[in-house]
Amino acid sequence: MRKADKSVLAKEMRCGFAIEPVMLSMLYVVDGGALLHRVRWLKNSTNAAVVQQYVSYVMSKYGSTSVVVFDSYMTGPSIKDHKHRHRNHRLGSTSPVILFHEHSPVVTNQQSFLANATNKSKFTDLLKLALGDAGCETVQAAGDADTAIVSAALEIAASRHCAVSVVAEDTDILVMLVHHVVPSMSTVYFVSEVQKTVTTAVRHINIISSL
Repeated sequence: MRKADKSVLAKEMRCGFAIEPVMLSMLYVVDGGALLHRVRWLKNSTNAAVVQQYVSYVMSKYGSTSVVVFDSYMTGPSIKDHKHRHRNHRLGSTSPVILFHEHSPVVTNQQSFLANATNKSKFTDLLKLALGDAGCETVQAAGDADTAIVSAALEIAASRHCAVSVVAEDTDILVMLVHHVVPSMSTVYFVSEVQKTVTTAVRHINIISSL
């Protein structure tokens, strides 16, 4: 299948939103799938050290009250299987199942390891425990995480008196937020860190400003 050019849709949609600075009293809902590729693994590390990299990253950027939502990588066919195969083929990333232990050394590169669903599932299980110990809430979606990410953000916006910022790269999440957010909710933002450059800050897109 041809890959949809979602970046064009996202660019056009962003034209109708207000871009606002970060609010101090804000909760974050983070796409765990994007997070796995956001942190760069240190060389010659153990799996436990790599997990700690992620915990430190989440704590420093989003705080201990953040919610991190992960895909379910071992539940069978997914609507994103073709997308994942396409990305792995483009990057030349393949990997066998790795005998994974918390204190064992990292024996393959990051992209290759994460290209294998079994490896990713085992690593995510360890990461969820570490994030939970640090005070973060983690959610394991029943299938694809996009719907769970949006649901978590909407629940916070509807029931708590604070703004919520969704940190994700997928245009599908932006579309669902625009569809489901209502003016009576607290302010909901969409943040794509991939848009950040050396000279620009992360843009917090106010979803409610388009309603």
